[in-house]
Amino acid sequence: MKSRFSTQSLELAQSVESFLELDYEKSSCFINSYKSLFNIDEDALKCELKVAKKCLVNAQNSDKSISCMNVEEKTQSQLLKSVVQQEVYPNVYSLLKTAFAIPISSATCERSFSCMRRIKSYIRSTMTQNRFSDLAILNIERELSNVINDDDILKLFSSKYRRIQL
Repeated sequence: MKSRFSTQSLELAQSVESFLELDYEKSSCFINSYKSLFNIDEDALKCELKVAKKCLVNAQNSDKSISCMNVEEKTQSQLLKSVVQQEVYPNVYSLLKTAFAIPISSATCERSFSCMRRIKSYIRSTMTQNRFSDLAILNIERELSNVINDDDILKLFSSKYRRIQL
C-alpha cells in the first residue's frame, strides 16, 4: 500500500476509516478536507460524534443480545446508517455520505485511466478523439455493453439508408 499510494492518500484513507469509527481526533485530516465544503461547525461536529458514538455502542450491544436469538447481525456500516440520521446528526451525516462515496469515485477514475492506456497504445496513436472516447466508454461500461444483443444493432444499422448523395 505504501508504494502504491502517496502519503497524502494513505493519510486520508486512514482518516476516513477513523471517521467511520466516529473518532474525531484521528479523523482530523478527512474533516479538515471537507468541512469548508459542507459549512460544518467543528464544535457541533465534535458533540454530534460523541453522542453518535454512544448511540452506536448501545446499538451494537443490543444487536449482540438480539443475535443470541438467531437474528441476523448487522454489519458496522448498516449499524452506522441506522444510528446516524440526517435530522439528528446533520454534520456527521453529510461527512458520512462523503466517506462512503470516496472509494467508489476514486476506483472509477483509476479504472478509466487504466482503460485509456490499453486503448491508446503506440500502435493506435493516430486515432481520432471521437473514436477514442467511444472506445473508452465501451470498455469502461463493459458490463452494459456485454448485455447488448449484437443482432439487434445489426438489424437497426442495416435498416437505415446508408448511401451518400453526391
